[in-house]
Amino acid sequence: MPQLEKAGFKATFFLTDDIDYSTILRWKDLAKKGFELGNHTLYRPCSSDEDIPVTSGHYTPVQMTREIEMMNCPL
Repeated sequence: MPQLEKAGFKATFFLTDDIDYSTILRWKDLAKKGFELGNHTLYRPCSSDEDIPVTSGHYTPVQMTREIEMMNCPL
């Protein structure tokens, strides 16, 4: 962050499920300084043609909304 701030740049950070109480406070402080926080969802599904454990091909809007809501809870 210091380098970004020194250069006058802002950035967007997509938060994943490894957030805990000690780190969420630092992320909130960055948001107050103008950095953007994005929701990377819980399992980060991708298209089904990739070699990944969770694919989005069969996701429903309800499933995606539930993951987004779960990740928003700490914020």
